[in-house]
Amino acid sequence: GLPPPAVRGAVRSGIGRWPGATRLSQLVPLTGVGGDAILEVPALRWTNSDAIARHGGFVSGAQRFDHRTFSTSPAEARTMDPQQRLLLESGYEATHDAG
Repeated sequence: GLPPPAVRGAVRSGIGRWPGATRLSQLVPLTGVGGDAILEVPALRWTNSDAIARHGGFVSGAQRFDHRTFSTSPAEARTMDPQQRLLLESGYEATHDAG
């Protein structure tokens, strides 16, 4: 006989992190009015007196990484690149957002 028809599906989600917006719903109003998310460097990032750049666009939330969600030790989480932590969280959110 013939093989069963292929099952096709799609997963859709809109997750991202941007300076000034942690959700797509926050980004649309910011860009719609010509918003500016460039700020003076937060004191936690580096000292302005030693910095070449005094302003930048910063994504918030990397410091609030929940290592338990990803079965990671606290020591490993501290040594992870903040971009890796944000990528893990965004992937997790996208999976749950898609249903």
